[in-house]
Amino acid sequence: MPSAHTLPAWRRGYTMRVVCDDTANLRGEHVLTVEEARPLDCGCVRLVTTRPGEPTTGRSRDMHALDATGCAVHDDEDGGPVLVSRGSLTLRHTRPEGTLVEGTSRGDGAGEILKPDFRFSGTLDAWYIRGSRDRAADHWKINRAVAALRTALWTVTVEIDETPRAFAEAENERYERAEDRADYHADAAGRAAGRSDARWDAARQIMSHIPPGQPILLGHHSEGRHRRDLARADSHERRSVEEAGKADYHAERAQAAGRYETGRKNLPTTLRRIKELKARSARIERNLADRIIGPLTWEETRWRDSRQADLVQLADEIAHWEKHVAEREAAGEKVWGPPDFEPGDIVRLGSISTTVVRVNAKSLTVKALIGDHVSWNDRIPYDKVTGRDRPGATRPEAGR
Repeated sequence: MPSAHTLPAWRRGYTMRVVCDDTANLRGEHVLTVEEARPLDCGCVRLVTTRPGEPTTGRSRDMHALDATGCAVHDDEDGGPVLVSRGSLTLRHTRPEGTLVEGTSRGDGAGEILKPDFRFSGTLDAWYIRGSRDRAADHWKINRAVAALRTALWTVTVEIDETPRAFAEAENERYERAEDRADYHADAAGRAAGRSDARWDAARQIMSHIPPGQPILLGHHSEGRHRRDLARADSHERRSVEEAGKADYHAERAQAAGRYETGRKNLPTTLRRIKELKARSARIERNLADRIIGPLTWEETRWRDSRQADLVQLADEIAHWEKHVAEREAAGEKVWGPPDFEPGDIVRLGSISTTVVRVNAKSLTVKALIGDHVSWNDRIPYDKVTGRDRPGATRPEAGR
């Protein structure tokens, strides 16, 4: 559902604070209420407002300057102020799409105002807040951008929808983007490697005309050509090394993107993720319970709506990963827990083995991992365990 509060555009009932610099007994700051917004042929917007009263003091973020030299307080039958609007923008946040600014174009000046918190995407052809997809709206950044845009005489409408989408859909989209990244970086690595080889071959081709160890013959007619050939070969070699570095970088990025889905679905990683998600959900529930004090303000209502949407999204994500764990267990992978251990068992963490001292609800107390020459014990969570050996057993039991 859309947010219960949408930041006002130019509409009936909107109260704005303006500063007027003309000399018709209106100099100063005034609070006006918009009754109607009428577009003008010059591109401005006439705000049919209540008559200016006595000047007020103080400034607010809704301050709008009325330029008396151009379109400003026109002397006509309406007598209302005219806002020199630079255009209309829509700042929209939805969890599936994130926070986007629509209505901008290259060179209109809005980008310079949005740059502190927004980035421009050529793919989306819009300004956006990085990392805002599938998250609650960042009202601090949004409000700061809206205030700056309105101060610069932009008409801004804000639309916020905190409805989360299905987590499985978002997760599949992440895998698809990872595949696209892998393909892009693999192609980029291939192109860079080709350019590196071409540069290296060019350098070798130049040097093939110079006998090995041939010095530059000072004063000889070949001196200039020899120096130029050496400089060209050196330039090709340097560019070859640079392109080889780019190829290595893109190859590493391609490998990382190719491992993304495998890493996300890794069983120990998934178990730790579920633990963190449950802790986050419990923390939000405690915050919601602690802040029911007196009547709710609009800001408090907005905050509570966002946190409730977070809880719905977290519950869906937890259910998704718990289903994944169940599927991996059904496929034969072991999820270790307290019933699997007794004091004296040998527990393995990769290539490290140690002895269980005590079995706890969430972890194992074991002898120090650095060796038996120290007196203290260590604790390891169950999601770190990779195997177990019973005392006297001839065959170790592996979990994964």
